[in-house]
Formats: sequence, C-alpha cells, structure tokens
Amino acid sequence: MPRRHAFTLVELLVVIAIVAILMGLILVGLRAAYRTSLKTDELSRIRQLGNAWLMYSQNHRDTIVPGWMDHAALEREDSAQVYPDLTEIPPAPDWDASSENVAGYWTWKLLPYLDYAWPIIRGHLPATEQTVEDFQATGMDVALSPGFGYNGWYLGGQWAKWDPHVQTPQLRFSNVELESGATTNLVITGISSLQRPTEVVAFCSSFHATEEMAEPITSDQLRGSWLVEPRILAGEYMWGLDDIGDLVVLQEAHAPIGRYTGEAACWFPDGHAEGLSHEALADQRRWIDDAKRIGETEAWDFTHEDDVD
Repeated sequence: MPRRHAFTLVELLVVIAIVAILMGLILVGLRAAYRTSLKTDELSRIRQLGNAWLMYSQNHRDTIVPGWMDHAALEREDSAQVYPDLTEIPPAPDWDASSENVAGYWTWKLLPYLDYAWPIIRGHLPATEQTVEDFQATGMDVALSPGFGYNGWYLGGQWAKWDPHVQTPQLRFSNVELESGATTNLVITGISSLQRPTEVVAFCSSFHATEEMAEPITSDQLRGSWLVEPRILAGEYMWGLDDIGDLVVLQEAHAPIGRYTGEAACWFPDGHAEGLSHEALADQRRWIDDAKRIGETEAWDFTHEDDVD
C-alpha cells in the first residue's frame, strides 16, 4: 500500500490562502448584490413618488406641484393642509410670518398621494427613523429632508416676494435674461408644457451641503434634501466634477447623491426611473427644459441671469 503523507505547513498555508481569496470574492459578490438590491428598492420608491407627482397634477388641472411657497404665496392660495391627525400644518390657519413654513415645501403636498407611506421618502434612513408619529415635532424635518430632491427651481417653481417693490408673490426665474440678451420664462408649471419629459429630471436622490466639500460623499444614510439643483444655477456654479467624475460641492448647494451604487436615482415626468452618474447629471439639459446652445456656449453649460425687473 502507498504511504499517506500529511500536509506540510507550506501546503496548509497555500490552502488557507486560496480559501481566503475565494471567501473574499464571494463576500465582494454578495456585497455588490446587496447594494444592487438597495438601488432597485430606491428606484421603486422614487417611481412611487413620481406617480404621486403625476396624480397631484391630474387633480390640479395639469398644474405641477410648486417646489416651495413662502407665507404670502400660501396665504394667497388659501388652501390649508393638514397632518394625518387632521391638525393644520403651519403656517395655517393664520399664515403668520413668524410661524414655521412647514406647508411651503412640496413634501407635505405629495404625502397624501402616497397614503403617508413613510418609507417611500424616508427609506434611506435606518428603519427605526422612517416612521413619523409626532407630526408637530418632526413636521419640518419631514419637509426638508426627504430622500429625494425635487427639481423645484425649474419644475413647479418657487413662489415668494422676491422683489420687495412688488406686493404679490412672484415665480422665480420666470423672466430671466439669457446670454443672447433675450428674456424668457424657464419654469414649467404645467405638465403639458414639457418639451422633453423623457430627459428632464423631476426627482433625484440628493443631499444638502452647507458649505464647500472637496471629498466624495460616502454615506448612504446621509440626510436627504427637498431640493436638487443643477450644476449651474443662475450663473452660479453650485457643484462640479473632479478628475475621476466624482461630485465636488463648490458652495452651499442641494446636490445629487449616488447612494448604494454611485449612481443617483432619478425619476422623469414620462414615468420612468433610472440611475444616472454625476457626469450625466452635470448636463444642464437634465434640469432645464429649454436649455439650449446660445452663441459659443453649449447646451451642456446653459445658464441664465436672474429675473429682470
């Protein structure tokens, strides 16, 4: 009979190394699959939010939900909103300018169309933080930090007394000056007015940066933001890309964030959702329906001045 040989120390170490490599590959694959499943869930949630946006428009004769309204704009509209417990959302009922403007943000306007399914807009948070029960205490946090930001400068728009010489609220960027010297309205307030519903982003995973940030964002559970802004907002560079395509924040901004896979979850008015890279979202045409080439400036870099008096 042939003699059996035991493994030598070197052979054992080789086997252990091979097993460790295989385990590492398996773990990498499992981690990638897990993150892909999280992204799939995120895209499902943003799609449900988009459907609520469409339902709002259908119930308001094609009108798109505003991005934000100040106290005066809400008072002029005179349509008080209520929490699920039927208490009025500030600043209703008296529209006092000193009251918190919780109702001014789009968030509470769309939540009824979601049947207050909190994970849809708070699913990026730990499970213990998703459900909202104390509306008075957390109403503003819900309004300001959903997981998805709204392209609320150019869709629905922001209504306020921007000009102190005008008594009524005005729509920002509705009378802007272009590089050519022409003036135009860049805000879409009705769905039927959209020219590129398959290309213009309505909602996008986003976060609020309070200052310049040169390092890439790594946290998937970072607080979200109610707003998402284009790379260039009225001539101001809000965020940009580094040499490898990662996002860098250039000043206080509401910027896209790529949770789980590095791509930002985006929803479009035609009803589809997809993940887009920061490089794709740097294109101004993703945010402004009427973005186009003017002179030597490509549509990718389209911008405008503020409203003309």
